[in-house]
Amino acid sequence: MDVTLILESEDESEGQLSLDAVSAFARLPIDRTHVYFWPLESRERNQAGKPGKLHAKCAIIVDTAVIGSANMTDDAFNRNIEMGVIVREQSTVADLVEHFDELVRRRILVSYMPVRNESSALARLHKTG
Repeated sequence: MDVTLILESEDESEGQLSLDAVSAFARLPIDRTHVYFWPLESRERNQAGKPGKLHAKCAIIVDTAVIGSANMTDDAFNRNIEMGVIVREQSTVADLVEHFDELVRRRILVSYMPVRNESSALARLHKTG
């Protein structure tokens, strides 16, 4: 199964992340994983100059979507009060897929290109133009 991720890197967050999301998925197979990000230059900034954050939590697995508040962290899974919903209504799942596809088509989300190395397939990524 192919995996498509939209992730925020520690560098792209300008210090707003305490953990690099890209590194959390470093063990995924490089030939079946597609990673996108939201470029800093495309984000609005608040009064303090901090960029907007990639804050969406949505997973689409085949024909089911999971939408919720939880980050993919130990705290979220074990200590926080989080909420989520499972969506199986096919037209809604298709709309979510189309939304993400449109963000890629409009280049709001941009592909990371994995760099192969011995330690981890996705540990080091670089932006494609």
